[in-house]
Amino acid sequence: MVAPRVEWGSESVLRVAVVAGVLVAALAERKVPAAAIRPAALAAWLGLVFVWCGVALRICCFHTLASRPL
Repeated sequence: MVAPRVEWGSESVLRVAVVAGVLVAALAERKVPAAAIRPAALAAWLGLVFVWCGVALRICCFHTLASRPL
């Protein structure tokens, strides 16, 4: 079996989107202090919850797609 070719264009777009999101979030926190999530511990916990929801969704997708015949 031959490994599929990697499309670097979509990965580059994803990387740019992540960097842009981080920069916009940092800029928004400085320009609009009321938009910041306080206390900081709450923001950290919300971040962890979102990350684990993404991991669970990814695992669910792998199981769903692996169970389907080609």
